[in-house]
Amino acid sequence: MASRNRKRIGNTAAVGGDVPGDVSKKTTSRSRQAIKIEFEPDVNNEEKPDLMSLKDGIEVPMIKSETGDGDTQTEGPTQVLKSEDATASGSTDAATTPAKNKRSKREPLKVEPPSNWQKVLENIKIMRSTKTAAVDTMGCERTADLTVDPKIQRFQTLVSLMLSSQTKDQVTYAAMERLKARGLTVQSMLDVDEKELGDLLNPVSFYKRKSIYIKKAAKMLRDSYADDIPATVEDLMSLPGVGPKMAYICMNAAWNENVGIGVDTHVHRIANRLKWTGVKGTNDPEKTREALESWMPKELWQETNILLVGFGQEICRPVGPKCDTCLNKDICPSSTAKTKKPKKLKA
Repeated sequence: MASRNRKRIGNTAAVGGDVPGDVSKKTTSRSRQAIKIEFEPDVNNEEKPDLMSLKDGIEVPMIKSETGDGDTQTEGPTQVLKSEDATASGSTDAATTPAKNKRSKREPLKVEPPSNWQKVLENIKIMRSTKTAAVDTMGCERTADLTVDPKIQRFQTLVSLMLSSQTKDQVTYAAMERLKARGLTVQSMLDVDEKELGDLLNPVSFYKRKSIYIKKAAKMLRDSYADDIPATVEDLMSLPGVGPKMAYICMNAAWNENVGIGVDTHVHRIANRLKWTGVKGTNDPEKTREALESWMPKELWQETNILLVGFGQEICRPVGPKCDTCLNKDICPSSTAKTKKPKKLKA
């Protein structure tokens, strides 16, 4: 069979024998041009995320978790950030904000009850009996003015929770005191301009973004809830800047409704250290909530957040946990201070 030669002249391929004229072979290459990215200088003092990461199509910052005594630990992007700090503008447009009301169709995570969970929980309650953690006196459940109308109290609890994301309890509490001194109602938040509100919130983390969220939420409460806050988790999460953790804690603290466990960075960390989320653990706060609720008696749900948050602030810290002082040091799977068993003497 005759061989078929293919030669390229310009943009035309010739098939067959010799092609008249000299054909010089040229190798062409396309060089990739480096893309130069320039950032505008930071002209304000608002706290910025350390790094950015893409998760589920949404850019979320790598954050630093904080404990009651100032320890910090860089952690990866979390569901809390994705749900609660969706966009800098606070827009509820579907193209820029996660669809909060679209609940996952998957089956909730279920795990077997840990064999020693009752003993572990009993020890944590003993260690927390002194109530000396920051959350005990300055947590979001402690910030509302109890002398005002219950509707206003609920709004103040909601605002406190909106401020609490990635912010130490002491900082949130101080900001709430400034807001209450000015007057913290739906009407006052509608009247105040964003600049003044931001100044009142500073140094709360992402205070400029949160000031936008609060004003947008106040408008929604005025238009749809007669200045009260929503009474369901789903409706609370329809507010800008409110994610699952805030919604479940708000239902507990503002409405005294036991509908779920609020899982923040402390609860998420401790539950996984104790293997309360299964052998493989969880990498998402919502999955942690599902795992805990699958085996923990419902009557314990309401106290779980404050109990574990305080435990995480004082003992089971993200960096340098005080395992040596923990009553669970010999039964905790993650303990670094287990008592060594004496070696048996050979006969």
